[in-house]
Amino acid sequence: HRIIFTIEENSLQGGFGQKISSFLITGGYAKKISLQQKGFPDKFITHGERSVLLDQVGLSASQIGQWIVSTIKGEKENTKPLTQPSLLGSLIASL
Repeated sequence: HRIIFTIEENSLQGGFGQKISSFLITGGYAKKISLQQKGFPDKFITHGERSVLLDQVGLSASQIGQWIVSTIKGEKENTKPLTQPSLLGSLIASL
């Protein structure tokens, strides 16, 4: 596959997507595969109704669907080149 999507109802920092990113880099796949990640930003999220909060951070079902379709069509909103692993990713990969 050329694109991998990770979606997590959790912080992106130290999350599943970051582990996948580390794997792609250390395995030499980073130049062949585009990793697209969605999750909570690294900031305080106020308490409230789940559907409202998910909508605020771009994780509602319709927003995720739009994001996937637009990414596949080439309108890359969240593309980050995987040139080097994060510090946490490096630490995890070394375990």
